[in-house]
Amino acid sequence: ISDCLKVHYGIDVINIELIPLGADINACVFKADAKDHSFFFVKLRHGHHDEINLALVELLVQAGSQSIILPIKTKQQHSMVSIEGFHLIVYPFI
Repeated sequence: ISDCLKVHYGIDVINIELIPLGADINACVFKADAKDHSFFFVKLRHGHHDEINLALVELLVQAGSQSIILPIKTKQQHSMVSIEGFHLIVYPFI
């Protein structure tokens, strides 16, 4: 996960901690601490992930919804990274 965050997001991670919560049995969530003292909520999901869900979230924000937290874009401006059957989505940690 650390390597993926560095390569695809430019985030230098010093610590990653599993957060034992969530209703999705195909996903794990983590708190990532970066060298610049910022924090990220990282979701790692196994299996199929439909990118339309993330596109709909972006449309809701563009339409004026203020209660939605958008995922952080990769260096290539994607909402997630797919690697070997897993999907990584990164959010600001609030």
